[in-house]
Amino acid sequence: MKKIVLLLCAVLLLGLCACGGTPEEAPPAASPAAVGSPAAAESEAPAAASAEPAAPSREPSPIQDTPEAQEAPTPREIAESYVGRDVEALIAELGEPEAREYQDSCEKPDTQDGFLDYEGFTVVTSKDSDRELVQRVDDR
Repeated sequence: MKKIVLLLCAVLLLGLCACGGTPEEAPPAASPAAVGSPAAAESEAPAAASAEPAAPSREPSPIQDTPEAQEAPTPREIAESYVGRDVEALIAELGEPEAREYQDSCEKPDTQDGFLDYEGFTVVTSKDSDRELVQRVDDR
């Protein structure tokens, strides 16, 4: 019974030591014969008690910490960032819409409401004689 408890303790200790470490930091594995011996258990106990947990090192990941690895905005999010701005700048970034339709505005005289269809959303604009501004982005 004592051997089983020592074996379980050694396995748990090795498992905890291996978590989060890199292969260079991993302690050498004890052989099954050494784990069951009382001398091995005594030599492991002081080492485990005196060992301080190493602080996890935070090295920047070349994949996760670069701006390119961050999730790129969706076309809809890009369009929403253009609300109140000139529609030509939006078209320069997203490309030409699939369809474009204009109708006289009910709200403003001498103004047209524009509907620019992109995949999954519609950009609503307000167009007068001087410029065309993005008003909002709607679902299709």
